[in-house]
Parts: sequence; C-alpha cells; structure tokens
Amino acid sequence: MYGCEEERVGNNVLAFQLDTSPVAIGTGLIALDVVLDERTDTPPRLWTGGTCGNVLSILAFLGWKSLPVSRLARDAASRLIIRDLKRWGVCVDYISLAPTAPGPIIVHRIRQNSAGEPFHSFSLNCPDCGRHLPSYRPVPASAIEGALAQIPKPNIFFADRVSRGVITLAESLRERVISLL
Repeated sequence: MYGCEEERVGNNVLAFQLDTSPVAIGTGLIALDVVLDERTDTPPRLWTGGTCGNVLSILAFLGWKSLPVSRLARDAASRLIIRDLKRWGVCVDYISLAPTAPGPIIVHRIRQNSAGEPFHSFSLNCPDCGRHLPSYRPVPASAIEGALAQIPKPNIFFADRVSRGVITLAESLRERVISLL
C-alpha cells in the first residue's frame, strides 16, 4: 500500500521508509491498442492505450504511484492491458471493479496514401471479420462507492470521460485531492 513501507527479514522489522511519491488516481479509457503497420509484414503490436491508460503509464514511468479505477474483466484483452500496465509500474489494485466488462480494443492502422505518405486511422471493428470490438464501459457509481474506503489519497485525479461513477469518484476525492484533471 502507499505511505509507510516497512522492510522485513523474516519476522523482524528492519526499517520504516516513508514513500513520498505523488499519487495519481485515474478513470476513463484504458484500452488495448492493436497497431497494424500495413506498410510492412510485421505482426500486430499490442500495447495499453486510451487516454487514461497512457496518462497513468507515463506518470508511473515518471515515478508517480498511478492507480487506474476501471472494470476490466479477465478476458484476453484485459490480461494484456494489465500486464502492460504492470510493466510500466502502474498499480492495478482497482482495475477490475465489479461488474467487470471486456477490455476495450482499438485497432490502429498505419498505411500509405497514393503519394507514398504514411497516415494513421482508428477502427473499432475486427480487421478480419468486421465485427464490432469491445468498447469503453464506465465504472458504475455503486462500484466506486464500494471501493472508496480503500483508494488512497491522491495528489491528482484524472478522468477523460464523464459518467455517474466518475462524478461520484470526483466528488468523493474533492476534499482529499490536490488537483482534478
């Protein structure tokens, strides 16, 4: 958890160290980016994306304690998202609040126009079969209310979408947070 961290060897406490890293709580679009470079034969690249996913990953890389509040299920896309967030040091304790939902997937296509210039486009459909891929679903206010007691005091709160759950979270953090973004 955040705050004082103790170092232990067996049952002996060796030291207490105050963790002074700033804390960021965020909610919003956390997705699996599937990047298809159609100019080459490279396999698809898979990374965490979405505005909230990117912001919290960058803050974690810069030394912040980043905690997304989300409702990712345990499907393949969500597992890849969570693995990538952990790789960047993001804390995923609040990423799977119930009711969970499949991880959003966004397909990025990198192509060339007729002049040979590269361009980028987004798609929310499967590049193979054309079916609609899972998209963002907000965390319900009831799930937020159930998790509030455990969520640490943040220095900032970031949200990139508005929903009843986001408003509930923002209102509850208003007295505890330094900045709302």
